[in-house]
Amino acid sequence: MSDVLVVDDEAAMRQLMTRWVELAGHRAFPASNAEEALAIMVAQPQAIALCDIRMPGHDGLWLAERIRRDFPDTAVIIATGARDTDPRVAEHTGAVDYLLKPFGQDRLKFALERGFDWHLAAADRREWLGRLTIELCQRRNTLTETVAGVDETGASQIEALLDFIGAADPEALCHARRVAAMSVQIAVALGLTGDALNAVRAGALLHDFGKLALPDAILRKPAELSLVEMDIVRQHPGIGARVLQSLAGLEDVAAVVISAREWYDGSGYPGALQGEAIPLGGRVVAAADAFDAMTHAQIYRDAMQSSEALREVLRCSGSQFDPTVVDALLKILGDSAAQQ
Repeated sequence: MSDVLVVDDEAAMRQLMTRWVELAGHRAFPASNAEEALAIMVAQPQAIALCDIRMPGHDGLWLAERIRRDFPDTAVIIATGARDTDPRVAEHTGAVDYLLKPFGQDRLKFALERGFDWHLAAADRREWLGRLTIELCQRRNTLTETVAGVDETGASQIEALLDFIGAADPEALCHARRVAAMSVQIAVALGLTGDALNAVRAGALLHDFGKLALPDAILRKPAELSLVEMDIVRQHPGIGARVLQSLAGLEDVAAVVISAREWYDGSGYPGALQGEAIPLGGRVVAAADAFDAMTHAQIYRDAMQSSEALREVLRCSGSQFDPTVVDALLKILGDSAAQQ
């Protein structure tokens, strides 16, 4: 049994839907307008909100958007007799179903079942996100405190930080060293020298340092991540950069780390930077990291052949990757490998 908000300005329709909701085994909370409906939600959030569109004052679409914003676990079902209303309008509110009047009792029952399933899933996602967030904060604080005890400088400082990665995941350390070797080759081909080259190397070695703060349930998941889990993962460049910034002399390295997940077309994270607004070191590491990840087995997929990975990098040139960096990568690996 779940609580269902029934909102309709027509008394007869409101009474009919209330009765059908109760016959389906739920508790109905009727309201005649959007303001009354919100007052009910504030007093007792509902699992499902059944909203008519055309009502005096604020209409059902306005109400649906408010409910989705303020009560994200509530499933919204849109009901209307307005045949000229495009169902796609309701989709923008996040409604889980759309009922066109007149509809039957069985159709409403099906919509309520669908809404209740959505409500339970939303509650589970919120609980899971809460647990992940708590663990992320705990691990981030622990990482910050641990790194604060590193008193080495220069190359010894970088190796001390790499020891943390190796202790947590030896393969992640191997990946970091491979990405660094390739990033240095690309950077040299692009003409980088001195401190700029050193920052690329160190940034490549530590580009995934923030992952040490991520929950193991995400890092070890043998399947694609959910949207909720991806939101957690997208925090790791910022976490890694902030931790590195707390250490003297690693500001340029932190700039590479925080930008290595940006995409050339602006659709990356965490800053949605675009083109040359992304530090060159970040653009270099992004390509090297992606190529290495594709050519080595992951927990959720097998390794690609180098030629296949190169084709994928080429396909994403100009969108995910800087075309100039891609050209340098191709020269390093050899045009013949790209044509295999």
